[in-house]
Amino acid sequence: MENHSITGGTQPFIEAAGLGLSNRGLVRASALRTLRDATARIVSYGGPPTLETREGRVLSKSGQWFGGELADPTNTAIRIGGTSPDAQKVEIAYQGFGTLLNNRLASYESFYPRIATVVQTNQLLNREIWLNAVPKMRVWEGPKFISRISAENLPIVTRPHEVSIAIGKGEILNDNLGIYAPKIGQLAERYPQALDDLAVTMLCAGVQGGGVLGTTYDGQDLIDTDHVFRSADAGVAAFQYSNRVTGAFSASVFQSAVTKFKTLKNEHGIPVNIGSGPLMLLHGPANRILVRNVLALDTASIGGFVLPQNLDKGGAMPVECPWIQARTTSVLGTSVTLTGLEWFLMPMNSTAVIAQIKRAAEFLSVEEGYQVFMDGTYYYGLEAEFGAAYGLPQEIVGGPGS
Repeated sequence: MENHSITGGTQPFIEAAGLGLSNRGLVRASALRTLRDATARIVSYGGPPTLETREGRVLSKSGQWFGGELADPTNTAIRIGGTSPDAQKVEIAYQGFGTLLNNRLASYESFYPRIATVVQTNQLLNREIWLNAVPKMRVWEGPKFISRISAENLPIVTRPHEVSIAIGKGEILNDNLGIYAPKIGQLAERYPQALDDLAVTMLCAGVQGGGVLGTTYDGQDLIDTDHVFRSADAGVAAFQYSNRVTGAFSASVFQSAVTKFKTLKNEHGIPVNIGSGPLMLLHGPANRILVRNVLALDTASIGGFVLPQNLDKGGAMPVECPWIQARTTSVLGTSVTLTGLEWFLMPMNSTAVIAQIKRAAEFLSVEEGYQVFMDGTYYYGLEAEFGAAYGLPQEIVGGPGS
C-alpha cells in the first residue's frame, strides 16, 4: 500500500507574538486591558497640559481625570516616558521563560519521531488514505487485464492538551526567577513527553487486544493474527496474515518475528517489506537483559548448548524505552494499563502508528487582569492539540512478552 493523506477543515485564528514555540509563537493572554498597558504622554495645545494615551484618548486635563474613575493620578501605575520597573521585570520573566522553553524543547530527545509517523497539519480532521497494491506484471497474451485500485482510510481525531503552573507575583518582582528555571524546563518537557506516552501506549494497547485505542483499517488490533490487506477480504482465511508472536522474549521469539516481517506478502503475493531499512527492537527495561542476550552477545545459547557464534547479533537495533513499563496511563481520555513486557520489531518511522499534531506547543501567560489583582498570582502554561491513530499493521511485528 502507498500512503497518502487528504485533509479538510479550518484553522482558527489566535493572536500570537514573541518567541515561536509553534508556528504562531507565544501567546500573551490578557483578561482585562489596564492603564499599565498604555504609554502615556503629556501634550499641550497652547493651554493647560493634557495627559493622553498612545491611542490619543485623553486621561486628564488641567489635573482633572475624565470619567472620575481615577482620583489620584500618582497611583495609576503609569510612568511618563516608559514603563514601571515592575512591568519591566514581568516582561523579562516572560521573555526569559519563553527562551527556556524553546531551548528545552529543542534539546529534548523524544521517542515518538522514531516509532511513529508524524503528520503536522492545522486541519480540523486528518484522514489517512492507503491505496491497495498494484498487481504483478504478467505476460501480455490477449486483452490487457485492468485492475481497479481501491483505497482504505482511517480518520485521526485530535484532542486539546494543556499543562499550567502558577507563580506568585512577589517571586517575579523580587527577582527570584532563577529558582523557577528548572520548573520552566520541566514545563517544556511535558509536551514531547505527552507525545512519547501517546505513541508508546498506542503500540502497547495494540498488542493487548480489545481495541482500547481503536483498530487498524481492517478492523483488527494493531498486533493480531488475522489481518488482511484489503478490508473487503476480512474473514477470508486465504488472505489473512499475522504480525503477532507470543511467549517471553527469546532468541526463538525474535527469529519468528523477523521471519514474519520479512516474508509478509500482499494480496498479489509481492513481499511488502523489501528495502524497509534497518530494523529496531523497541522494548522496556524489564526485557533489557533478554534483548541484550539475543542481539548483543557474541555467542548464543540454545537448549543449554552454547554456540560459538550468535547469528542474531546485530539483527536489529535494540531501543530501550522507559515508557514501556508496568504502569497505568491515560491517553486521549482513555486509561490503559501496560505490563512492561511488550516488545515491537519495526523499521524506523514505521507507519504502524500515525501521530497528528494539529497545534504544536504554545506558551501562554496571564500577568494582569482581575484574577491577578485578586490573588497576586501569575499563570504560565503550554497548550497543544494532537492525536493518533493506527496505520499499516504490515510495518510492525510485536508480542505481549508473555
